[in-house]
Amino acid sequence: MIIYGALLIPFIVAFILYKYFSHQTVWWELFIPLAVTLIFTFSMKALIEVVQVSSKEYWGSFVNRIEYYEAWNEYIHQICTRSCGKNCTTTYNCSYVAYHSPYWQIITTTNETVGISQNEYSRLKTLFGNESFVELNRHYHTNDGDEYISLWKNDSATAIPVTTVHNYENRVKAADQSVFHFTEVNESDKKRFSLKEYPQIKDYYKMQSVIGDSSEEGLLADKKFQYINGLLGHKKEVKIFVLIFQNQPIDAAFYQESYWSGANMNEFVICVGTDKERNVKWCKPISWTRSELLKNEVKNFVQSQTKLNLDSLAEFTKKKVDSEFVRRSFKEFDYLTVDPPMWSVILTYILTLAINIGLSVWIIRNEFEE
Repeated sequence: MIIYGALLIPFIVAFILYKYFSHQTVWWELFIPLAVTLIFTFSMKALIEVVQVSSKEYWGSFVNRIEYYEAWNEYIHQICTRSCGKNCTTTYNCSYVAYHSPYWQIITTTNETVGISQNEYSRLKTLFGNESFVELNRHYHTNDGDEYISLWKNDSATAIPVTTVHNYENRVKAADQSVFHFTEVNESDKKRFSLKEYPQIKDYYKMQSVIGDSSEEGLLADKKFQYINGLLGHKKEVKIFVLIFQNQPIDAAFYQESYWSGANMNEFVICVGTDKERNVKWCKPISWTRSELLKNEVKNFVQSQTKLNLDSLAEFTKKKVDSEFVRRSFKEFDYLTVDPPMWSVILTYILTLAINIGLSVWIIRNEFEE
């Protein structure tokens, strides 16, 4: 791997030191640049690879309960020391009062915590229709902050879908894309085929599921798919997206697959092509799941429609994904090698050279001589 070529630099430096600065160099000092370069190069390679393979996926769940922790303070008793002259120190009381701000948060059905605002807490509390007081029995100074909680009653009418982010190792994203027959996607391709970006999480925990359809039907279907993602998220660890491409050829789906590097390992992405009248032209599911039957069933269902009916697609997908989706483990891709980008290789060489020059100057000028 080309990044390890940086290991040649300390050998060149050792030769120069031995050849031209032998009187200022002790034999063991020749190994210092090599040892430091070894540690630095392998550390850089490991760090770059971690960044390259780090990816995030999105999990669905529901708000299980909301919590409000009141502001409180506590007295921190502390004794400090300070200098009072040469060989003299004295102690003094540096105790202080620590203030803890109030905060509000939700706890999901997958036991994850997401911070929210006071207004969002009030909105959810009103929706759930309950609130209870919890005495925390804190050791406080002047203000004893306690807790208030509001619980979801586990009914669909008040179910609030939540999306959370999880990191995982995705070597597919960083590997040679040709191995998976992914086409290289540039800015021109993104614009020409109206390729979709992953939606952002908004309002603390909300994430769009239907992308590319701003019609009333599309907005209603988006809410339904968000509910399905919450329902199946912790059960199947699956995230469903529906991407609508208007007046685009099926090539758009293949470019979308390449742009998202086959999507994340827990996703089931349904790409649908329509015309302006919402007539279905094509469908291509994208997913790493091994269930090809699931992909074909969804594809055939969509293509059997004359006009796109997202509501019926949601019901069909919910049933099929629940029974047939199997999340694929990316551990089977551990064999993939990841080459660092050229800019990181150049940076490693420059930093290695700078480190070796600095060490050489120190070796020549220090008190150790042959």
